[in-house]
Amino acid sequence: MQLASFGPVSQFHGTWAFFAKLFVEGKGAFGLWSDHVLPWWQHKDEAHILFLKYEDLKKDLCSNVRRISEFLEKLFQKK
Repeated sequence: MQLASFGPVSQFHGTWAFFAKLFVEGKGAFGLWSDHVLPWWQHKDEAHILFLKYEDLKKDLCSNVRRISEFLEKLFQKK
């Protein structure tokens, strides 16, 4: 499967295997995943940081939209 199948969102035009190799080696767009995420994770409980995970959004979008609206101090109304 080519990553280009994601359309214009992805600038990578190689195979999953090659992408995975680059990712594991820290040669992706943001370097090592842990180097990119860990600094934010260390601040996840601070009042001005909202740390979201893709998996949580997929599991329960409505609750996470509510979390986002509370974080932004905006009214959330489920329609």
